[in-house]
Amino acid sequence: MDLMDYLFVIVVAGVLILLVLKKTKKKDKESYGVVSETDKGEEVKSKAEKSVADYLNKNDIKYKYEETIKLGNNKIKYDFYLPKYDIYIEYWGLESLDNKTGEKYRKRKAEKIGLYDEHNLKLISIQPEDLKNLDTIIPRRIKELGSKKSKSAKTVKSLLFGKEGTENDESKDESDETVFCTKCGNTVPSGSEFCDTCGNSLV
Repeated sequence: MDLMDYLFVIVVAGVLILLVLKKTKKKDKESYGVVSETDKGEEVKSKAEKSVADYLNKNDIKYKYEETIKLGNNKIKYDFYLPKYDIYIEYWGLESLDNKTGEKYRKRKAEKIGLYDEHNLKLISIQPEDLKNLDTIIPRRIKELGSKKSKSAKTVKSLLFGKEGTENDESKDESDETVFCTKCGNTVPSGSEFCDTCGNSLV
């Protein structure tokens, strides 16, 4: 095999490698979901988020979608925030991916849940298998979290969204007595029937 043959083989191998890398990158990118439009005409990143948004709209539950909030020295972008209930909703749809995207996603999920917990913010976690039961899961979780003490909506808006004017808001951030979830190990308020993080029954 002469020099030209070697060069030809190298070029072909390089092209094949680039095609494989491009395909893998595209697959990882598509794993995030298909951009969809909600019933009220809002664009969301996946069909799953559309299901959540459409449920909230259908039940006249006002929400904010994908805004960046600052928690201490960290910034995160939530999926949904319900101002009336001072509750956040996160849809965890990529945990099962067996690739770099899934690995990165699981790590970021753990970080986000840790920040929600550290700053005593109320969180509803939605898994793919929950999408068929939003009519049951979301109202139940809102009711359960209603008894959990957290920062008031005004305080949260001032702290996280940088808005001024929390007129005479002297609410105290008190922590409930907590217990541990037997499934995921996260702490939950004493008396809760379900885990805030994984939805595991605590009864």
